Amino acid sequence: MAKRIPKPFIDELVARTDLLALLSTRITFTRKSGSNHWACCPFHQEKTPSFSVNLQKGFYHCFGCGVSGDAIRSSLDYDNLPFPEAVEQLAAFNGLDVPYEDDGRHHDAQEKDHYDLGLECLADAAAFFHAAFYSDTGKAARDYLRQRHLKKQTVDTFMLGYAPANNALLTHLGSKYPQQLLQDVGLIGKKDDHYYDWFRERVIFPIHNSKGKIIAFGARAMGDAQPKYLNSPETTWFNKRFELYGLYQAMQARERTLLVTEGYMDVIKLWQHGVTNAVAALGTAIGDSHISQLKKRADKTYFSFDGDTAGQKAARKALEAVFAQHDKQHEWRFMFMPAGEDPDSLVEKSGVQAFRQLMDASLPASTYLMQVLDDGAGVQRSAEAQAELAGEAQRWLNLLPAGDYREILRDQVKKRFDLPVLTLGSTVKSPAYSAQRAIPAYRATRETVITKPKDKGIRLMAHLLLQPQSALPLRRWEYPPQDGELQLFWLLCYTLQSDGASEVRVATFLRAHGVYDSVASAAQLLGRLSSEQQRDEFAAMLASIRDNHARQQTRLEKFTVAHIKQG
Repeated sequence: MAKRIPKPFIDELVARTDLLALLSTRITFTRKSGSNHWACCPFHQEKTPSFSVNLQKGFYHCFGCGVSGDAIRSSLDYDNLPFPEAVEQLAAFNGLDVPYEDDGRHHDAQEKDHYDLGLECLADAAAFFHAAFYSDTGKAARDYLRQRHLKKQTVDTFMLGYAPANNALLTHLGSKYPQQLLQDVGLIGKKDDHYYDWFRERVIFPIHNSKGKIIAFGARAMGDAQPKYLNSPETTWFNKRFELYGLYQAMQARERTLLVTEGYMDVIKLWQHGVTNAVAALGTAIGDSHISQLKKRADKTYFSFDGDTAGQKAARKALEAVFAQHDKQHEWRFMFMPAGEDPDSLVEKSGVQAFRQLMDASLPASTYLMQVLDDGAGVQRSAEAQAELAGEAQRWLNLLPAGDYREILRDQVKKRFDLPVLTLGSTVKSPAYSAQRAIPAYRATRETVITKPKDKGIRLMAHLLLQPQSALPLRRWEYPPQDGELQLFWLLCYTLQSDGASEVRVATFLRAHGVYDSVASAAQLLGRLSSEQQRDEFAAMLASIRDNHARQQTRLEKFTVAHIKQG
């Protein structure tokens, strides 16, 4: 049941909020003119302040990029929060509790209590791990991090810990929290009716959300235990596609520049050496949701990858995600570590200055694309090779929104690789187009009218944004032939089946059809469910569509038979 917040409370909350004090936690105001306070805009890159806050009106406006709003809008845009969470954050800033409407209030309060209790449980677990690190049982973990040259201040800042053996956490927390809650938050598992600690004899890395709440843990084995790295399972509290390790700590630096690395230790070691704006993905490739997070919090983002094959593959996935959300306000740069090095080892061996030199020599996204195409071009420039290169270039360019940047980059690619013809599609609709060609049974022509999807269609596409592979086994003929609300969903399925299933391809398709914002909002809420719960809901929704169609067919057949008998 959705949370309902009374409008009078929202109005009072906005009126009560000191907008200048709120925004001062995020940006620095440089001057005052009348009732207006001025700062450089947090939503785009600029050197001359054009962002104005009017305290009398409780309103902000940027004369550079045009963004404007009140206190709640600032939380929606800056922190990328759903509306209820933005209201809760603002209420907490003012020391207030959100009074939910009577209708559904009990259910929502129970849900909120369960969520808050889970956060409390995770915080207690982090405190236990941290204390265990400094206890006698944590000596091996202390020795390990000492060998990695981590200082006590660094350990305490990131609240690193140690998970003892023998279900020590379950014993410690089992009397305070229900075992089901401990399992729900990912702290314990269950096998043969017996519960066990999820993390045992590992160094622990707490994972914070952007508000500083611990929502999950990463862990590393110190010996030969496998797997070497182990994360919390996805839960209501933790969805790895939406989170970045170290983001909360990086936000404390109050910079509009972020550095994306490949691992926990990279983030931690860079912080220790003064690079305090590093983050890392959590065991998944950089995707569309990560790019959205980065755009909210940085005007310039560096991607640091290892120089090996895996690093190059990860960098190309990141470039796809960047191109799909490219705009003029954000700068993206790519850097690669020397052979055999990562940021952690590089700063230890050569010092932080060597790392900063690599940052200075980093490649803009356009230059990195040239390098990618150059790697695939080969020495022989036969007609076949040139045609293949042109196709690959078009695939990359068609990820970009239509505009000057894409046109300029197209011309540079043509000149660099001597390609006389390089046709661009209309914005990013090429995936849908190729899907229609590949599956003749479904041809969407210019005359085809695709009904705007409603809640059911939005929810189904949100599932595909989170789990693109879910589209691959679906077969259209197993479902009702006419369902206008789901036309776009099925077209998306065809696209993924034809062109390959990836989060970037889903986001590209949704933007091309003007529904990305709606689907992304639904996906953010859906992401609170565990992966298993998401799969169950997706299967249940599809089964419901089939069952409803079967019942309709049965009623139609009965009606037809009765009509024939009457005739």
